[in-house]
Amino acid sequence: MVPGRLKSAMAKSAETVAAIVLVLVFFAIILGMMQTFFPLGTGFQDLMRGDKGAARGGAGGRDILVSGPGADGHLGDASSVVATLSTTQQTVKSKQADAIAWRDAQAGMALRDRDAVQTQKGATAVIAFDENNRLQLGENSLVVIRRMESDPILRGRRAFSMAVDGELSGTLTASSGDAIHLEVATPNGVARLSSTAAARGETDFKITVNPDNTSTLAVFSGMAELLTASGKALRIEANQAATISDAGVATRAITPPKAPLPTAPGDASVYYYRDLAPQVQFRWDTKEKTERFHFSLARDPAFGNIVISTTLAEKHYTHGNLKPGKYYWRVSGLTSLAESPPSAARAFELVRDTDPPLLSVEFPPAITTESKQRVRGHTEPGARLLIAGKPVTPRADGDFEYELELESGSNVLVVQALDPAGNVSFRSQLVQGRFP
Repeated sequence: MVPGRLKSAMAKSAETVAAIVLVLVFFAIILGMMQTFFPLGTGFQDLMRGDKGAARGGAGGRDILVSGPGADGHLGDASSVVATLSTTQQTVKSKQADAIAWRDAQAGMALRDRDAVQTQKGATAVIAFDENNRLQLGENSLVVIRRMESDPILRGRRAFSMAVDGELSGTLTASSGDAIHLEVATPNGVARLSSTAAARGETDFKITVNPDNTSTLAVFSGMAELLTASGKALRIEANQAATISDAGVATRAITPPKAPLPTAPGDASVYYYRDLAPQVQFRWDTKEKTERFHFSLARDPAFGNIVISTTLAEKHYTHGNLKPGKYYWRVSGLTSLAESPPSAARAFELVRDTDPPLLSVEFPPAITTESKQRVRGHTEPGARLLIAGKPVTPRADGDFEYELELESGSNVLVVQALDPAGNVSFRSQLVQGRFP
């Protein structure tokens, strides 16, 4: 009987082990499916990693407060729309407040209380609270949107967000006389911005959480207040900047370098090409003591649709693989303590043209007894012209006229037009010269 009981116990143990293995295998399959169908983003621990420093700065968490027009949100109404993700470039993720997974963000999507937006390397996004108030996220940045509420003291509307890491810039503009207020808590301090009348109506700013865990606030127009970990307030006027160290100590407000001067390509330049896109050489100059430059290339004048955003040590940059269309570029200067305001944006356009230029020619008679003859015609404005191998400059409207000397006998007259893209049209005529 004992061997039988032992055998039965061993069989039950084997069944138990097999069941545990099956459960583990099933659990591994579930995890694999979640890994596949639910893309990864910043984890909750990483999302909240800066709260300790923010608390030292005296703000509630790493919050961004920004007011904007619209219906009041209620503290219990988590479904109210706070903002809109107006544009996205490259890989941008979003996560709803009650979701556990990050998904690809779509331009135009509504952002509600505690929704998160994260940009990855080379990506940018623009969050719009209304048509006048927008926040732009640089690459590798994360913002958590929070609900709107009416502020009876400031008599404005506020929207809360949490800036966890990266780069945040924007413009605050008062609408209908209402003040717009913004608070941004970084790991080691708090920035307070406003578009009130005292701030001259509009505040243009940029906040950067640097790789060394310092935070920099630059104000290009308007004014701001920077609170340190010790509770001290530092006022920052237009065209000033300040940095808070990892220990929560703020530098004095300094004047950033002036914006560099773009030199090439000139504003409204046009590049024509037929097959391969040309190399566009960007150049700028500065008399400031700058260490590096921040170069930005976009498809829109607001620089929401970023194509290139990079830091350079030289005063030039070359790009040889742009698609046809209109572009805008600007550059700012960088020092160890501040960034200059961006330069004035310059526009240029790339036009692919595979059509030969228009060319109509009025040749001399096929047989003539006069050695001097005139060739007239019309070509595409801007095209170069060759008549009988000699360059001729057409008028601005494309009309041309040229007098030539024929030889006795057969004369082959060839007229060529070459457009800026390199396309060629030609016309030819055989003229017999019968001179006495």
